[in-house]
Amino acid sequence: MIRTCNINNIKDMSPAFVNRFDVIVLENQLENLNDTQLGELISNLFISFERIPQKIRKINTNEKFENELQIVEEDNNEENEEEHEEVENINVNINNLIFNKEDIIKREKEFFNNEKNLINQIINKIKLLPENKKDGNESKDYSHLRTITSISRFCYGIMKLRSLFNQIKYKQTNITDDDIISTIFEMLFRDDNEKINISENKKKILLEELIEENKKKMKGIDKDKYEKYFFENSESLKKFVLIVYISTLINLYLCVVSPPGSGKTTAARTIAEIRAKILMQDIPFYIHTHHSSTKPNDFYGTTTISDSEIIFKEGSLTLAITEGSVYIADEFNISSELNMKSVTPVLEQTFNQDLIIPGIDGDTSIDPNFFFIICQNDVGTFGRNELPDKIKIKLRKIVYPEQSKDEIESICSDINSSLYEKGESNKLDDIEARYCGDFMIDVNKKNLTPQPWSLRDINKIFLRLKNQKIKNEDFKEVGTAVNLQFYALSSITREQLDEEIVDKLIKSLQSNFKEKTNAEDLKKVYEDEPKLYNQFDSKTKVRKFYIQKHKSLILLDKIREDLERNEEERINKRKKLEKYSRLPSFLECSFRMKLSNYDEPLLLSGPTC
Repeated sequence: MIRTCNINNIKDMSPAFVNRFDVIVLENQLENLNDTQLGELISNLFISFERIPQKIRKINTNEKFENELQIVEEDNNEENEEEHEEVENINVNINNLIFNKEDIIKREKEFFNNEKNLINQIINKIKLLPENKKDGNESKDYSHLRTITSISRFCYGIMKLRSLFNQIKYKQTNITDDDIISTIFEMLFRDDNEKINISENKKKILLEELIEENKKKMKGIDKDKYEKYFFENSESLKKFVLIVYISTLINLYLCVVSPPGSGKTTAARTIAEIRAKILMQDIPFYIHTHHSSTKPNDFYGTTTISDSEIIFKEGSLTLAITEGSVYIADEFNISSELNMKSVTPVLEQTFNQDLIIPGIDGDTSIDPNFFFIICQNDVGTFGRNELPDKIKIKLRKIVYPEQSKDEIESICSDINSSLYEKGESNKLDDIEARYCGDFMIDVNKKNLTPQPWSLRDINKIFLRLKNQKIKNEDFKEVGTAVNLQFYALSSITREQLDEEIVDKLIKSLQSNFKEKTNAEDLKKVYEDEPKLYNQFDSKTKVRKFYIQKHKSLILLDKIREDLERNEEERINKRKKLEKYSRLPSFLECSFRMKLSNYDEPLLLSGPTC
């Protein structure tokens, strides 16, 4: 079966090929439908969703452990074992269910008669969509055409969100059908993301749950394995998180766009982790970072040899669709157009049905909880490609929100606080953490660095400062402003350096940090030639050797001078340090490197010697 949206495309095919097919042209099935007929269509769609075969929910690790204990206790009960086998068979034979036609018609009539208010509200919303492209051009808010597909997506989203708010924990929330219908309509069809309107009641309920789960995640015993993402004090980020979360619930796949390092991928990971906690899933997401050489078998899977047998090793996308996890396609538009088009079958809204998808061995099925999200830089960024039209029509594009000055300051404060235990005294002052956010805004506004800064850069600087405060004896007179200055200028060689840029950076630091820094000291610590400075501690009998730039000292090495043994080692150390003292370029590079945190990746660039 070959399908095309435009009958004129047949002219581009070989007549010898086309003549082997019956050509069937479908007219607009919605044309001239009255409200009763439209209501019957809506009833039909809702009942058809009921007939989607349901797989047994995959239990999480804790539930599995409890079930295993129960099976051990009841090991001798043969009836139990037989029932267990029957349950497994239900999971396998999801397509063997037979629906009686009379029962289906009866259910449709019951739904039509019992849900008249719901149906009328849906019809009123559908009428806001234009019937054709000409009408669409006149619509200010909704340009999405009124089609069978759009109505089906609308009804499916209502069914999914309605079932969510029918859960016991939401029973007292007073979320109405009108709330649900309006939210789904806005999410699917509102052209301007900024204008998407979600009722205050629903916002409050869902955001409270999301914020609470995010706090639990960052304070739990496994907190170190999660990336930290702070959105609770930012109105723009709260709205973004809410839109993405609701999208995951109704299978509205997304493409999130922003400049590098702004936080879109971290946001996607965090929302997936929160969602997994709420849905009781073990694996919250799978992620694949795409590049120009990415091939479909990198994420679908590939055949390999294991124990002398050829097996199919499932890729991240295949695992996500079968387990109902989130799949994050990071940097998706760096890959080729052919590679991007290869995910098209996965984006079809066909759940729990046996499917054959090119690239996956045998047949598979898409779990209804599966969610697909692209995180990428916009096409204007070097090396990025335009998304194919086939993919565009199946996604909603969202621009990751820019934060206000107050929001950035608040996020910087939260990031800084999260790095220290409660009551820890030796930490970066909150006011300085907020100043760092102000400095980042200034840097980007005035283009003072080769690449724009993001909160990723701020996080790196906070980690540097934490490390330096822990090892405060190794870092003397190296404050926040010095770290910011060297971080901003470390990728620029002296030959490429514009003195005007240095002056602007120092003025910005002076302006933001005010009395906490001195412009003259900052200029000298950057421009002064480094030298080796040694200091002897008479109590510990240790001589410390520091790299000195103006007043700033960073420990390079130390020698114990109270032990008679290892004299040869001490002599060799002194010789090395004496040699280093005559290599100011080496000391300069070492000074900059030692400012970095111990687990921070570094790229060293320079001419071949």
